[in-house]
Amino acid sequence: LSAAGADANTRAPAAAQWQVMYDGIQQRLAKPNAIPVALTVLVGEKDLRDQINGLRMPWIQCGLITDRDDLLQKIKDSHPHLLHFFCHGTSDEIPHLKIGSFTDWEAERDGTIAITGWELRRLADPKQEIWLVTLNCCESATRARDARGLASSLVAAGFPAALGMREVIDLQLAHQLCKSFY
Repeated sequence: LSAAGADANTRAPAAAQWQVMYDGIQQRLAKPNAIPVALTVLVGEKDLRDQINGLRMPWIQCGLITDRDDLLQKIKDSHPHLLHFFCHGTSDEIPHLKIGSFTDWEAERDGTIAITGWELRRLADPKQEIWLVTLNCCESATRARDARGLASSLVAAGFPAALGMREVIDLQLAHQLCKSFY
């Protein structure tokens, strides 16, 4: 969860995204016969990391996004089945995620971590354990010629399914999408 940016139009705090995910998971865990959950949350904001860790939930691990290699390794080590991104992305020329590290967030600059679908599959999911990648990357549809570039690139890389944006949406709608999904 890190949509770092250099200005108010691109800098999107992840607290609201986290909250709707957490609330949705909590509601499902409260139901009889709930499926156990192990959640790894990687964020670009220290305050959000501290808030999440302050919950002291044994099923949640939370850390900061420091750099590309560490991010890919943490994803790989967590063995996710569902992988959710709240970040920037583009479908221009070579579709890729644009994720902000904690230093990007602190410096109020655009995210410097670029990851293509092929890199994500090869380096973070070599055992092919991920079933679904969700892309809450509002602007990933802005440059797409066919509005499918980023999500399609993940499927082409071997992920069984990817959920992405077909058109640009407001940030608050991105949180509503997340709420309805989880």
